[in-house]
This record gives sequence, structure tokens and C-alpha cells, in this order.
Amino acid sequence: QEAEDRSATSQLIFASLDQYWSPSDRQDFQMTFDLPRRPVSELDHGARGSNERCISSPGSCAEANLDVQYMDAMSPWSNLTLYYMDLNGNQNFDDFVVDLLDMDPMPHVISISYGQPEIGATADSVLAFDTTMLKLGLQGGTVVVASGDDGAAGPTVRTTGCILVPALGLQVSWPASSAYVTAVGATMGVESGKPEVVCSSRGSSRAASKAEHTAPMITSGGGFSNIERTPHWQAQHVPVFSQGR
Repeated sequence: QEAEDRSATSQLIFASLDQYWSPSDRQDFQMTFDLPRRPVSELDHGARGSNERCISSPGSCAEANLDVQYMDAMSPWSNLTLYYMDLNGNQNFDDFVVDLLDMDPMPHVISISYGQPEIGATADSVLAFDTTMLKLGLQGGTVVVASGDDGAAGPTVRTTGCILVPALGLQVSWPASSAYVTAVGATMGVESGKPEVVCSSRGSSRAASKAEHTAPMITSGGGFSNIERTPHWQAQHVPVFSQGR
């Protein structure tokens, strides 16, 4: 009965940027960790499950492949759906928000592993997203969003270094900065039996010392929003120069 009750819950994974997932990899993952064999449903924005594509182009089989495996591990009996949107084409993130509003019922859990520097989010996009997430929350839903892989400065440092930081400031990732989602970052240390600290590729000696063999490839994102108001319960934890959460 418990498994039947759990199967009534639903999870949705947002995917984009030409990412695919491997059905055989996911089956191996389920067998390795003794998980029930549950399928992945895909909405009608294109089939992204392809063993062949993952073999011929491993780089296009990373984020979505990881997501369909670990969302499965978090709630093995839940119905899992992958929603793909071609952000490189004629669609944008606002279309995803509109499609969410048309879903009946809305998913219980939505996972978004993508983001952009907050400075690139328009006021209309922020309002539409926050309003939709608020409605989902009132229905008992949960939205988890990755906080990014480039620390507090944002992804521009990958190509320009810190040249733009004086002009643009530190850039928290959106939509992880939304007040109506749970932002999820990365930690390190526990995998090698050491104290847990923030994941950092070039961090302080305290963080770097937690790496068992080689330094991590990412630095977990974070920071303070410049577009979201600081909620009262965070007022004592946010610097006076920041207005956000």
C-alpha cells in the first residue's frame, strides 16, 4: 500500500541545451542500487532518451542523464516526467512557465538544473515565474533549482575572468534566487568521510583539503539576490549593502 501511495506522487525534470539521457544507463543505475524499474515519461517537446546519442556524443548526455537517475533515487516510486525545451531555438523559459500553468494536475516536485546570471532575467519573466511558483507552493508542490557551478560571480567568469565583476557585481543564479523555490548547492567532504563543506574548485585551504584526490570541477553557486526582497527572517543574515535574500 505504501508503494501504491508513493506512485500517486509525480516529479518533473526540466531539461534543455540539447541534453539527452540514456535508458540503459538508468537501468544499470536502478539495478546497482536495487531501485524499482520505473519508466520515464516525456512530454511532446522531443524524445530525449537515446543510448546511441549518449555513446556518440557523451557531452550531450550529462545533465539530463544525471537528473533522471538521481530524481529516481530520491523517490523511486514516484511518476517521473522529463520536460525538454529547446532554449537555443525559438522557445524561452517563459514558455515553460506557461506550460506549467496548463498542467492538470501540476507535478508535486519540479527539478530545474539550469539557470542564468540574475542580471539577464527580465522583470516580466521574474514576475511570471514567481507567481507560478507561488501557486504551485499553495497546492503543496516543491520546486528545487540548482544554485549554479561558478560561485558567487556567475558563469561569466568562465570566459572573461573577473573583469566584469566591478561593473556588474556578483551575480547570483536565477531562478535559484526566487523566493518561491528551494535553491540547492553542492557540498564535499562526506564522500571521503571528512567534514562537509561547500564544494569549491579553488577554495580556501580548508575547503580544498576535503578533496580526496583531485579538486572538484565546480564551485557551488550562491550569493544575494538583487531583485528579490529580503524576507524578515533573513534580515539579520544579509549584509546591509544587499537588498535581496
